[in-house]
Amino acid sequence: MITQTTNKKSTLWGIIALVVSIVSLFAPVLFLSLFAIVVVIFAIVGLVWDGNKIPSIVALVLFGLAFWSNIKMDEVQQAAKEKLYNVRYKVICESCDISYTNDTGGTNKLEDKKGVWFIDLKIGGDQFIYLSAQNASYSKRVEAQILIDDLVVKSEVSEGGYSIASVSCRPSNP
Repeated sequence: MITQTTNKKSTLWGIIALVVSIVSLFAPVLFLSLFAIVVVIFAIVGLVWDGNKIPSIVALVLFGLAFWSNIKMDEVQQAAKEKLYNVRYKVICESCDISYTNDTGGTNKLEDKKGVWFIDLKIGGDQFIYLSAQNASYSKRVEAQILIDDLVVKSEVSEGGYSIASVSCRPSNP
């Protein structure tokens, strides 16, 4: 007959759960469910077998907070993607051709624009946007800017004939 003795003063299982909880704070969200299973199993075993229950309890609380903060972060990111942003495309050139992403995700092209040109659009936060301006052969300088809520978030200057100034971003993450 085999008898198993357990050391009720051990904290091994709780410490393992605590270490996995801490590692999960730095892991990609993709692996969060895997960490959840491991933490819960080790913490429950620690609550049953370990003499000191504190590491298991701390591991569960810590992982619970990490899980909750990930859910909240996802909600904030989703809200930013769904929000409509005030986007202004602005080009300054002597003479240039312009290409930009419109509010439906398509592309608009304009030829032979002179001086300061701009357009204001409402664009979803998750949409990839770009603005490109190409100098005419004789032009010296072209500048392209994307402004979001009246702040310049992307800007590029190019000089010389046929040179191109191009900028791009997502409104929610410029």
